[in-house]
Amino acid sequence: MLYSKDFIAESVVKDSEIGEFVKKFEFKPLQESDIDLLYRWLSQPHVAEIWYESLSYQETRAKYLACLTYDWIFLFIVYYRNQPIGYIHYYYAEKVGHGWWPDAKPGEAGLDLFIGEQDYLDKGYGTALLKEFIKKISADPKVHTLFVDVELNNLRAQRCYEKAGFISQGEINTPAGKAILMAITV
Repeated sequence: MLYSKDFIAESVVKDSEIGEFVKKFEFKPLQESDIDLLYRWLSQPHVAEIWYESLSYQETRAKYLACLTYDWIFLFIVYYRNQPIGYIHYYYAEKVGHGWWPDAKPGEAGLDLFIGEQDYLDKGYGTALLKEFIKKISADPKVHTLFVDVELNNLRAQRCYEKAGFISQGEINTPAGKAILMAITV
């Protein structure tokens, strides 16, 4: 596994607001102590409309704690300036099952993310963190292609992924409905 429980990926950039080099994003592996925050974000209307998980707190807790035991999915809380702002994960697509990615081959991974804190929406944070996360995933020798499935009417996400370098592969049917498949080579 590329990311151990102690791994923190971070980027350092020149912050135009203060003119100094600062840590911009950190991707900290999801911990049990993050479940309350994750549940709060999943309950936010702007996340719930795209994440499709109407789970109770206990169901959310059980699902994400179980994911921490798998060796094919890697879950992270995204931090900006030491503040948690969102969630991102990637997974080896051929391992998923349940009708997702039935034709996936080794080397192909899926990715999902959301910005949980509403103050960070529509300001470029999603694109910036995605670009940085893609750099980190490229260090995983098991991954050469990343896929995302974006809801047809989620134009915000489609633009975000395009700006990060993903290319539309056309419309697909998923267990959650029709979506746009987007891909990038890492």
